[in-house]
Amino acid sequence: MFRLLFWLIVLVVVIGPIAFVIAAFEPAPELPPSAALRQDQARQSKALIKRAREVAGGEGARSLSATSAELDGLIASAARVAPSLRGVTQISSDGMTVALSAQPPLLDALGWINFRAEIAPSETGLDVQALRLGRMALPPSVTLKVLQWVGDLVSDVPMGTLLFSSIEGVRTTPGTVTVAVDAGAGGEDSLLSRVMDGVRDAAGISDSADIARHYDAIAAAAASGALPARGELDAWLAFAVNSARQAAGDDPGAAERELRAAVSALAAICATRGAIETVTGGFDSAEAGARCKDVSLLGRSDLRKHFLLSAAFQMAGGSAVSFGAGEVKELVDGSGGGSGYSFDDVAADRAGIRWAEAAAEAAPDGLAALAEASASVRNWMPSIEGLPSFMQMSEFKAKFGEVDSPAYKAQIEAIDRRIDALPLHAD
Repeated sequence: MFRLLFWLIVLVVVIGPIAFVIAAFEPAPELPPSAALRQDQARQSKALIKRAREVAGGEGARSLSATSAELDGLIASAARVAPSLRGVTQISSDGMTVALSAQPPLLDALGWINFRAEIAPSETGLDVQALRLGRMALPPSVTLKVLQWVGDLVSDVPMGTLLFSSIEGVRTTPGTVTVAVDAGAGGEDSLLSRVMDGVRDAAGISDSADIARHYDAIAAAAASGALPARGELDAWLAFAVNSARQAAGDDPGAAERELRAAVSALAAICATRGAIETVTGGFDSAEAGARCKDVSLLGRSDLRKHFLLSAAFQMAGGSAVSFGAGEVKELVDGSGGGSGYSFDDVAADRAGIRWAEAAAEAAPDGLAALAEASASVRNWMPSIEGLPSFMQMSEFKAKFGEVDSPAYKAQIEAIDRRIDALPLHAD
């Protein structure tokens, strides 16, 4: 009996996961490579995300509709963050099919994950008819219960239960799906707010109190005149680094956390507070808001915002997220009525990412040197002279074709060479 129990444990703990991996991973993707993200897809994806936020952040019964083209655009936008991702949706009056292929980060040597889900119309929640992961046909009801359990397990907020119980029904017509949602009580008790709290908890992003403390310190320095009301961003950036260094004190484990909070606070003051609070959660501040509207980067306020948001997002989520989001924004700007696709904005995005990478390497012992280097914009921001900018769709296509074309990649590499040569990175 004991021997039988032993081998059952071996089967479940050792052989089970190995068998799962063998069945889940396949040598090739089922879907062909996705085409490069188009400007119209970037615009559709941004509009869909905005509608989803409004629905999930609302109150009571709401509904969200999306076309197959919008969902495919959302997948193409996500592929700028996860380059291996491929996906397609099909929607008819009989239901909706979602197919995805991807290579998980750090596991690409194992092959590809191919996933397919078939969802039927329903007036009583989410009705998944079929699920396939790699070579495995998964039982839908059991799989959904497991996913709900995992979602509840990863944080103090029961995200799995929240997400699955909030879906009240699914309607499909050819090319369009409409999801009925219970958005909750609104405000801090809305579906969006509670799920985002859970995501932050699962990701270990809990800097709200630290960000508020640095926000007040930076804002107070600006109010007292210790920080210049005009000129370049460098003095503000150096102040944020010094603020983090002083707050960390002799605790080396606190340096990276304090630096992340200080940069997030600076981005909240001098870029967009709403974007920062989306990632970090809301925070209370005693001091008044930004006093850096006349502070610039290379004489431009938009470059200041690009740099700071990219640096803050890099510290929170990594360069793929930071740069992918920046590319999607530029493609939206290049659509009709926008300011145009600008490689000087891209240069500020990439400079912010690289500064944040250098800052992470500097913590904890090199923060004094980082503050000194940050005090001169010439150390960390490249020249934007000669970079193609403010291009509408027709001009962008004429010069670069599409994102990821050889000409586009060459322009990105040229910007990176400018950054590589800066004093902060040259050593």
